[in-house]
Amino acid sequence: MRRFVYHNNSGGNQGDPQIAPQYYNYLRGIWKDNTKMLYGGTAYAGGAGTVGPECDFMFPGDTDPCNWGTGQQPPNGGYTQNGLYWTEETGDAGSPNPPEDRRFMQSAGPFTLKPGAVNYITVGIPWARATAGDPFSSVELLRTVDDKCQALFDNCFKVIDGPSAPDLTIQELDKEFIFYISNSPSSNNYQEKYTEYDPNIYQPWPGDPDGEIRSDSIYRFEGYQIFQLKDATVGVESLHDPDLVRIVAQFDIDNGVGKLVNYYYDEFINGNVPVVEVVGADDGIQHSFEITQDAFATEDVRLINNKVYYYMALAYAYNEYYPYSPDPEGYLGQKTPYLSGRKNIKTYSAMPHYTVNGTVINGNYGESPQITRIAGTGNGGLNLELTEETVDEILSKPPAGPDNLFGSPDYPIAYNPVYKENAGPLMVKIIDPLNVVNTTYTWWMDTLKPVVIYNISGDAAIQGDTTSKYVGKWYLQDHSSGEIYATDTTIIVEDEVLFPDLGISILVNQPYNPGPIAIGKVEIDNSLKTASDVLAPYNGVINASINYADSSQQWLNGVYDEDIPGYPLDWIRSGIVKSDELPQGNDWRMGSSPDNPWDPNEDYEKLLNGTWAPYCMTAYGNTFTGDGIQSIYGPGYSYYSKFYSKLKNIASVDIVFTPNQSKWTRAAVLEMSFEPALAEGNAMRFELRKSPSIDKSGNYATLGSGPSDNAEAANYISDHGMGWFPGYAINVETGERLNIMYGENSYLVAENGRDMQFNPPGKNLDLEFQYQDPNIIKDTISFTPVMGGMHFVYVMNHNTLAVTEGGLNIKFNSPAYDAGRYNVTTLDTLFEQPLPFLTNYFFANIMYAGMPMGVLGQEWLSNEATVKIRVSKPYERGYAQVPLDTVYTGMDVNNYYPMYQFSMEGLATEYNNPQKLETDLDDINVVPNPYYAYSSYENNPLDTRIKITNLPETCTVTIYNVSGTKIKQFKKDTPETTIEWDLKNFASVPISGGVYYIHTVSDQGERVIKWFCIMRVPDLNTF
Repeated sequence: MRRFVYHNNSGGNQGDPQIAPQYYNYLRGIWKDNTKMLYGGTAYAGGAGTVGPECDFMFPGDTDPCNWGTGQQPPNGGYTQNGLYWTEETGDAGSPNPPEDRRFMQSAGPFTLKPGAVNYITVGIPWARATAGDPFSSVELLRTVDDKCQALFDNCFKVIDGPSAPDLTIQELDKEFIFYISNSPSSNNYQEKYTEYDPNIYQPWPGDPDGEIRSDSIYRFEGYQIFQLKDATVGVESLHDPDLVRIVAQFDIDNGVGKLVNYYYDEFINGNVPVVEVVGADDGIQHSFEITQDAFATEDVRLINNKVYYYMALAYAYNEYYPYSPDPEGYLGQKTPYLSGRKNIKTYSAMPHYTVNGTVINGNYGESPQITRIAGTGNGGLNLELTEETVDEILSKPPAGPDNLFGSPDYPIAYNPVYKENAGPLMVKIIDPLNVVNTTYTWWMDTLKPVVIYNISGDAAIQGDTTSKYVGKWYLQDHSSGEIYATDTTIIVEDEVLFPDLGISILVNQPYNPGPIAIGKVEIDNSLKTASDVLAPYNGVINASINYADSSQQWLNGVYDEDIPGYPLDWIRSGIVKSDELPQGNDWRMGSSPDNPWDPNEDYEKLLNGTWAPYCMTAYGNTFTGDGIQSIYGPGYSYYSKFYSKLKNIASVDIVFTPNQSKWTRAAVLEMSFEPALAEGNAMRFELRKSPSIDKSGNYATLGSGPSDNAEAANYISDHGMGWFPGYAINVETGERLNIMYGENSYLVAENGRDMQFNPPGKNLDLEFQYQDPNIIKDTISFTPVMGGMHFVYVMNHNTLAVTEGGLNIKFNSPAYDAGRYNVTTLDTLFEQPLPFLTNYFFANIMYAGMPMGVLGQEWLSNEATVKIRVSKPYERGYAQVPLDTVYTGMDVNNYYPMYQFSMEGLATEYNNPQKLETDLDDINVVPNPYYAYSSYENNPLDTRIKITNLPETCTVTIYNVSGTKIKQFKKDTPETTIEWDLKNFASVPISGGVYYIHTVSDQGERVIKWFCIMRVPDLNTF
């Protein structure tokens, strides 16, 4: 645009043009009296407020800071300075111009158009009207719209494409489809790396009051949507019509982005209307999925064999530089955070059918084989279950000791544990039951390197705002063929890699550790402090449960945590409670600088109704470390013992209670009485019980008899301070058997606290509140907590803590199960030395604490009960959290990087099975039968059509009438399992109604089907 001028709807020198020269002059910025238009006022020489110089644009306001409209000459009268700009409201030296009915005109040129030349003029007229504010609000809105139009022009009117739709491949099975999602190398979303700049997002970030931060203008791939269509005529324009299109699958990146709502302007209501575009699961991308239901069915929703179904897929991107809302704080936000792709959108058809040709499916979609750990640790966020054979192997090994080091064959660990089907540390999944190969595979990584991840919290106050993951690429080798498959991406994000020719997929994800992770620095009191955040979903918790061998006898319960600050039953300190008046009631690490809660959402406060928790989250208190007391009834030793017991060091465990005494665990028994004067032998809290040790029957050892190597003797390992925990604990990620300690309060004789046995009293589950139970709170008058006799359970970690303090260099090496030898020996030493702070490091090797109790009316240990706690753990090197003490032959595998092995034996597909080939002939059918003048396969009123289904790949199908005359014959040699017959004979003449015989012959045999039809009279009036 070269000029933007006006004239009044009136006569005079500034009025409407009447003749051609006047029109031409207006286009050149010249009034009817041949005077030039001037800057200011009404732009007429001598008019009120007109100051000059000559100008080309009327009322520019602050849109011309370079004075381009005045030939780069500064306007007179102080305009464009100190906030004074020429508008209709300020034209007369800051006062409004005289009102008139003004008409505006814009022009481009002049152009010299030579003979034969062509000059294209592109004209765009933006329009906008504000719904609130004064009239000038529409001007401000118009300027915003104009900027968008200009950005579109500068981008050659190119509309952003969005991520191209993926390619769908559909495997047809019996009443089932399996879909595979892929992106070709020519797609703009290959490897799901789509990003695209939106030129319409140009403004400063609305959340920045200084206007210095630019809004994010990049759309990034977010997920997939798969729709079922009513029929083949339905297109993408009907996606919001539930009568024609219904979503059947949706997958999106696990990044906290779920539901996406776009706002579209509706001229009828003169406002923005919200439209829900996607309800994201925020659960990660899958590249294969199963469909068994018809989204349009109303009664029996199962897919129908030999019926054609139609599907469509879209990929979509996400950008929300600022949340939109119609109020003043959000009206500049992103109205369209959801952007679907426009290219590669196709309609896919598929028809479920029986599996024929002697093919036997042994593995269903989604099934996973047993997986064997060769090296490495971690679970990739998966729920693990060891096989019974692996558990038996672990329990069969002798305790660790000086002659049985970590790395020796007899150490209490399964170096190569086997995990149950669908419960391994690697997500191997059958995706094509027709192509599963009977072979063994090895999966491995050959490196784990740190990769920095930026903008973790999005909080501008955090300096750095980064973290890292140890990631790498992985490989898969087929032992039968020797072929090695290598990935082209790392495990930094969850990615399902498909192997269609092998019938499987592998999905690997490197999760964050549980607990807070440092992400940067934050300024507090003029100094920089470390800022941390919990990054693992649910803080790493996968699940927790109690499983019984006999579910009719559920005899195990416990003391529930009750989240009331200062309450004795508040024994788990997850959350963000903080009080200056009652600091002992604070949740863990609330009150640090900055506050750094290890479990802000209380994920670990909910394990099994709050009866088990990581040791670091429990309330602590003793009489001699001098670091404060949270609770004298909590199972925690001290502040520093919890601080060094990092949440990242916990693991998935099975804690088994069993009546089988051969599986019991020799354990140190701790005194839990807070008052030494009331404890047997005046033992301090957390010291070994000052009592003779016992055997499995509760018989006492003779003090002074010394230790014995006989596991059946009461003085086994030690003649004092030891008992038997009725069960065992296993780290299911490493395959190690773990040590256990338990406590009891020797003052609480009535609650079995003085017999060295692990035998807490029963809990009355019929009471409304647990404080009413005298085995938990002694009585409601004195309100004395007895906590089930304080039979606290401590599951130890196999870990090493190095101490450098006060000139001392000490290592606390907590081994795998050694029959409690390390625990009892160390405690005997620690409580006799003058450096009580060292005891913190010993108790820091506790992984979990629990407050189990029996159930009133149920027999204690009536059947085996297993407490299962599962947490997400990243893949790491080694066989445990500590390196091997010794390496025997064959242990140094893959440089200790993660490696797993699995076999598809028993899940592989069988082909040409003789028995199946015979039964396949029985499945040959005609649809519909009988045919009553119509079938759903027909395309128009003149079409007649049926299907002969479940046919072998090679066969001959012959159709006869009842007199034996051959009507039609088909010879088939294709993988399709159906033949369509248009109900015409070999001469293309329609058949008559009646009975027909359909004879199928193949190498496997023959089958004859009797078929009846009633033909309809063609009705040409239907067109």
